[in-house]
Amino acid sequence: VNLAVLPKWQGRGVAHELVAQVIETARAEGASRVIVATANDNPLALAFYQRLGFVITGILVGKLLEHHGEVEVGFAGIPVRDEIQLELRL
Repeated sequence: VNLAVLPKWQGRGVAHELVAQVIETARAEGASRVIVATANDNPLALAFYQRLGFVITGILVGKLLEHHGEVEVGFAGIPVRDEIQLELRL
């Protein structure tokens, strides 16, 4: 599942509320953790999830390169290559 918020709604707490609802639902269902992933070129997503208490648990080196078949240029010219996994223990 991809989480994206339209630019006109960014900075208004929409993403925070969406993730908060996922966390609440996971707790209600008895889950012990929530796992998310983002690309290595997405410092905004990394900061967002860490502010919510997620911690980096793994880096799948080359995962996105493998998925896309070639290096894509991402945010700030950073090559999109790796998947960064984060986890929140409930």
